[in-house]
Amino acid sequence: MSNKAEKLTRVKKEWLKGDDATNSTAHIVAPGTNLREQHNQHHFGVERTCYLAKKVDPTATKEVIKKTAYECERCQSINPARSVHESGELGVSRNWARLAIDVTHYKGLPNLTMVDCGPGRFAIWRAQRKSAALCICEELDQVFCERGPVEEVLMDHATTFRSREVADLLREWNVTPFFLAAYRPSGNGIVERHHRTIKTLSERGRILPPRAVFWYNMSPRNGQLDTTIPYKSVHCYE
Repeated sequence: MSNKAEKLTRVKKEWLKGDDATNSTAHIVAPGTNLREQHNQHHFGVERTCYLAKKVDPTATKEVIKKTAYECERCQSINPARSVHESGELGVSRNWARLAIDVTHYKGLPNLTMVDCGPGRFAIWRAQRKSAALCICEELDQVFCERGPVEEVLMDHATTFRSREVADLLREWNVTPFFLAAYRPSGNGIVERHHRTIKTLSERGRILPPRAVFWYNMSPRNGQLDTTIPYKSVHCYE
């Protein structure tokens, strides 16, 4: 006995097939929509966006990801021209051996920035009430307590970094101070490039530097190689 409800709802097979163009467009639009939402969280370039997107959707293609990144109005409007920095010999071969620190301002507020000079380039930014020596010492002491001390700290010739408080703290942790103004007149290219990267991400994403630093630490520095992700140089968990 035939089912009356099935007869009433049955349609031709041809109506269910659809044309290839429609199916193809639907497949591209859906991932593209998700990619746009993901890209808007960090506003990275193609390679880093590709790496993070494939963590969420392994089927995402580089062509669609590239289109998403290139069509981002905010990335195009805040896309400073490349500048050349003195490379120097400030990098070291081991992670968490030399730490470059500086105070930079974002939207008028001071931030203590720390960048590992090892291959990992792990970064930490801490907002400061003011760029006073005691505030810097508190943050450095906390970082050393959490992650252990480094061997050297790279600083510029600012009065704050030359203060007795900073010298006492480094002596307590047996850390050697290394002043760029005295030993590297060309400046610290590592810190300069890093500041530029974080401030650009903050402006594009309209996010605060700590959130920009999070995305920086979670994405590869070289193409899509897992071994170049900053957080993996100091953390051993996923």
